[in-house]
Amino acid sequence: EMSVAFLAIGTGLGAAVARGTTVWSGDNGRAGEIGYLPFVSPVGQILEETLSGVGLSRLYWHFGGRGGAEEALRGRNRAAQQAREVLLEALAYAVSVLTLSYDPGRIVLGGGVGLHLGPWLPQVSERLAACLPFVVPLMISSQGDIVTQQGAVILAIRRAEQELW
Repeated sequence: EMSVAFLAIGTGLGAAVARGTTVWSGDNGRAGEIGYLPFVSPVGQILEETLSGVGLSRLYWHFGGRGGAEEALRGRNRAAQQAREVLLEALAYAVSVLTLSYDPGRIVLGGGVGLHLGPWLPQVSERLAACLPFVVPLMISSQGDIVTQQGAVILAIRRAEQELW
């Protein structure tokens, strides 16, 4: 069975890795909390402060834009381009961590920001190819954000089963 990493980029940042129907949650349920990784940018010191909707909005404002993450994603002005550039750098870092840590067969993006990053995935893959000996295929979730909700329910059920037995 292929393993898949899911990277949810929305209000916050989170990751999950599954092989078949088995989700790796770690001994304490904290596997995938990559938002705490160090990542220095104009708007923060950890990855989630940059690679999230809030981070993208802050980047856009930092570079002189007015509006939120949606305007930063759609905008053609210099502020939007600069904000996206930093966001894509953070995304490449997150994908490299997932690639090297879990060696998934593919990485799927979801979340309010992640679902809209399709046009820039080739750019991210090029960045990764420049620094890694192999590149994992990147794709946008075809199921939207329902995948995140389903994963949370599955993990909650498994945790409840463990506590009951």
